[in-house]
Amino acid sequence: MKRRLRQPGLGILVLLLCIGVSCQDETISLVEDWTQLSDFPGVPRASASAVVLGEKAYVGMGRSEWLSGYLNDFWCYDIRMDRWDSLPPLPSFARVKAVACAMDSFIYVGLGFGYTPESANGSVLFDFYAFDTVKKIWIRRADYPGSAPNDLSYGVLDGKLFVTGGYTGTSFNKETYCYDPQLNEWTRKADFPNELGSKACFVIGNELYVAGGFRGRNYKTLYCYDGIRDEWSQKCSMPEGRILSTGLSIQNRGYVLLGRNWGGLENGGGLRSDMIAYDPKTDAWTLCGRFPGGKRQNSVAFSKGRTGYVLFGENEHQRFRDVWCFKDEAYED
Repeated sequence: MKRRLRQPGLGILVLLLCIGVSCQDETISLVEDWTQLSDFPGVPRASASAVVLGEKAYVGMGRSEWLSGYLNDFWCYDIRMDRWDSLPPLPSFARVKAVACAMDSFIYVGLGFGYTPESANGSVLFDFYAFDTVKKIWIRRADYPGSAPNDLSYGVLDGKLFVTGGYTGTSFNKETYCYDPQLNEWTRKADFPNELGSKACFVIGNELYVAGGFRGRNYKTLYCYDGIRDEWSQKCSMPEGRILSTGLSIQNRGYVLLGRNWGGLENGGGLRSDMIAYDPKTDAWTLCGRFPGGKRQNSVAFSKGRTGYVLFGENEHQRFRDVWCFKDEAYED
């Protein structure tokens, strides 16, 4: 099932919102065309994980209730056919906020937070696995050596996984590590510049961008990690602080959307439905309109070619199973 929506009148709304948006002069790039795809056949969820390999997306984990109902199922979404198929579940504890990425022909999944027999109140998880997409089997890989494996920001740079800025279970953390799939080894890298949770992230080229977050208040900062130089730098901040958002990249532009304002210094409280885009060439943000599925947090997103996909999430009353896609036709490389 596909349902295409246009959002009339958003140009005026976005124009009113654009005052003070960016560090430099910026144009408006309005995403008006969204398509609703077939609903996910599994349990509605939030705080799941998703990654693309070839023409397919691999999606799983998360939770079906507020702070409970943790999941370890694993699914394959055929992007061209708009079809879902169930795969063998992760052979470990159900979890939220798991790291998930694609390297070579494998999907790597692990870390995060879940419930174990030793911890009735939940625990951070250090285990890490590779899924062979040809043989459909899971393989245990080297455990994460850092102290903060939950709520990490991450991305693949030059064939290696970089993770940063996690949560220990009691405090936010600056640690950055690199995982080499060929050596099955983790290596410590330059620390993240701040101690923040609930961030969004995306990758452009050989750089990992980490946006927003929370530590006592909303943050609107944008940090960039250069995988070649092993260095962090600060870029143009977002228009407003936000937490529990999701990020993705299309071509040479990064997107941050949805999430929540934690009531505080930089804005009022409440869920968000807007999407903004970052262009590293101009170091500036663009407002792109609103997500037609409604305000929500803890969604997941991925891209394929020039198309972005947004799945799942939650509001104050329910978790979702809907799937949407968009193309930002106004943007040119």
